Order: sequence, then C-alpha cells, then structure tokens
Amino acid sequence: MTGLIKYGAIAGVLCLAADAAWAQESTEALRKELLAMGGQMDATSGLLPAPAASVGALPALAPEPEPMMFDDSPTGSNTWLKTIKLSAFVDVGWTKNWNDPRTTLTNPGRMFDTSSNGFLFNMGEVMLEKVASSDSPAGIRLKMGMGKDAGFLASTENLGTSAQFDIVEGYVEYLAPIANGIDFKVGKMATLAGYEVIESKDNWSYSRSLLFTWAIPLTHTGVRATYAFIDQISLTLGYVNGWNMINDNNNGKTFEGQLNLNPTPWLNVIVNSYYGPELAQGAAVSGANSSGDQRYVVDVCATVSWTTWKFGINYDSGDDQQLGPANAKNPRGSPDNWGGVAVYVKDQLTRWYAPSIRAETFRDGTGGVSGFAGSTPGGPFNTGFTIDNAGAPEAGKIHLWEVTFSNEFRINDNLLFRLEFRHDRASKLVFQEGNDLKGRHGQDTIGAEAIFMF
Repeated sequence: MTGLIKYGAIAGVLCLAADAAWAQESTEALRKELLAMGGQMDATSGLLPAPAASVGALPALAPEPEPMMFDDSPTGSNTWLKTIKLSAFVDVGWTKNWNDPRTTLTNPGRMFDTSSNGFLFNMGEVMLEKVASSDSPAGIRLKMGMGKDAGFLASTENLGTSAQFDIVEGYVEYLAPIANGIDFKVGKMATLAGYEVIESKDNWSYSRSLLFTWAIPLTHTGVRATYAFIDQISLTLGYVNGWNMINDNNNGKTFEGQLNLNPTPWLNVIVNSYYGPELAQGAAVSGANSSGDQRYVVDVCATVSWTTWKFGINYDSGDDQQLGPANAKNPRGSPDNWGGVAVYVKDQLTRWYAPSIRAETFRDGTGGVSGFAGSTPGGPFNTGFTIDNAGAPEAGKIHLWEVTFSNEFRINDNLLFRLEFRHDRASKLVFQEGNDLKGRHGQDTIGAEAIFMF
C-alpha cells in the first residue's frame, strides 16, 4: 500500500512537470502569434514594431482636419479682428429759452442745442476702433453718427446734403517703425483744436462754447502724422482739405500742427495752429483767386488737475483775409479777425456728481465769422454757423459773453444726466424776445441732457 502511494506521488509530479512544459510551449506560441498580429498595428504606437512596407501597398491616408470656424493662431487674421473695439452712445436733450423767440424758434449763437423750446435727439453714434501699436501697426477708426448733430456736421462738409447722418470720423492708421514710431492717419478726422469736442459726452456741459462754435474748425479730411519724442512731448503735422470740408471748396490745402506738452502729471498744455485758404471758389466774398487768400487760427488749451478739481483755459485767435464784408478797397471781401478766451472749473465732488462753470468772451471783428447779420436795421437775425456768410449783411463788429453752470450726475457707468443754466450777452441786439424784432442784448436758457453709452 505504501508502495502504491509512493508510485502515485511520483506519477503526479511527472504530470505536473509535463503540464508546466506544455503551458510554457503554449505561452511561447501565443507570444509569437501576438507579435505576428501586432505587425499590422500602427508603428507609431510605440508598443509594437512596424511591419515592413509591402510592394504595391497603398499609402496611409492622413486624418482629415476638423473644420476651423476661426483662425486662433497668433498670426491669423482673426486675431486682428478681435482687437477691434465697439462702442456707442445715444444723446437726447431739452432746451428752454426764456426769451421765447417766436420768429426763428432758435437759440442764437448756438451750434447744436439750437431749439428754443423743445426736445432733441442730438446724436446716436457707433464707433469701431482698432488703435495701432508696435505689435499690430495697422489701425482704423470709424464713427457713424445719426441725429440733429450729425445732420449739422454733414451740412458743413460741402456735400450738398441735409440728411441727419454723418461719418463723424473715418480713417486708417499705420504706426511706422521709425525711431519711436510715427503714427500716420489718412481720412476724415476731428480737429486738433479746441478744449471741447463734437461728442457732448466728453465735454463738461451740454451746450458748446462760443469758441468751439465759431473760432475753430470741426473736422478735416487729409493726412496727419504724430511723433512722440518722449512721453511728455509729441508733435503732430497734417496736410488737409479746408475747414470741415470732405469735398474741398477750392484748389488750396490747409496745414495743421500741434505741440502737446505734459511736463507733469497735473499739467497739460496743447498748442494748435491751422493755416490755408478756406473760402469757396467763386463765392460772393471770394473769387477766382480764393485759393490765395489765407485763413489762420492759433488755439491754446491748458488743463491743471488738483485732487478732485480740474481747471482749464482755452485761447483762440484767428484771421481771414477776405471773410469780412466787401467794400471799395476790398471788392471780394475785407479782412476779418476774431478771438476769445474761455475758462473752465470742475469739481468731482463724489463719484456720481460733478458741478462745473464755464465763462468766456468772444470778439468778431466784422461779424463775418459768427454769422450774425441784420435783416432790418437793428433787427436780430442769425444765420447760424455758416463761416461763409454768402454775402449776407454782417452785424458788424460784435462782442459776445456767456457763463454756464452745469451739474453732471453719473447714474452708473452707462448713464449720464446733465442740467445746466446759461446766460448769453452781446454788444449788438442779436437776440429775439417773443415777436419783438427790435432785439435784445441777452438771453437765458436752461438745458437738460441724458446720455446712455457703452
């Protein structure tokens, strides 16, 4: 019995050994089979070697790229589009003239807030802008305006339109890699001159100053170059059509220049100048040689900032060789000169409230630049902002003064509200009261304005 057990144990061990040998051979055979199958797999997997290429085999097809809706690469065209900024605003207002003029229904001496008693859709403007930089030297600005203000701008541009739409600004820009960089702009641009600008949202008051209304141009079409010597000093030079002219009214061109100084963080001084022919070829006060009769203006603006206060001053002096009335000595128009000073004070009392005061005086040597004229002796009549009075009888030498008290309420980052009182005074009887055509020396107005912007 013991012998049987002994032989049985030996037989079991031999069977296990045989099974192990068979399992090893099976494993080796399985490994070889897997290697053979793996040769058909992609060699790039890194797990198994790639098979040798067979003769006449078709090349592997590259995977189709996923469709790309936008080019997000750093040098792609879509990157440039993403840098364009979109902004807009809507400006509405109301004005009341206490003289209550009945004949003209206007506020003499004003540019945009001309309605004597009514509501106005002043301006709706949309702007697309991409500022040129060293990393992306091409730029663009396109401002499209609608409303009464836009219609007035269009009426000054010698386009023969009265539509309430205007391309307020439209230019292309290139920052040339020369020294610190020369910034070139070509197209229609806002004037360099003036303490105030076309868009009311960027001013301190609802109504515009006398100097902004008569002493300086509004826009120019041409070429302009700016160079910053250092952060505190920059120079701008330009060669443009006449004042406000998209379609020039004579064969001459106007030179413009600006010196911008920021010697300290609290002081900014800007000196602007324009020189060139401005009167229309063949106009009543002009003639065939109007391109030779020059107009110049010098405009100086300075701002001082101190804590919550801002103090500003604007000085203008201009001259035109034949804007005044014609006479025996000057049959095509006599020289006219004008000038004035405006002073501004503003205090940002709180984040949401800022009162301001503007006081100014303006002198027009012949009445030619201001457009004030008399339809009857001593009677008031204002042709508005004409600059070329087309032979209308000027009121003669005139002095104007005004003071404006403004209150600005910033409801939030998008909504602005203003309330202002303004008193105008003139040396001539150019303001109308009721139906009385004898005229008055002064007028008082109140105005309210609401601006939504984003």
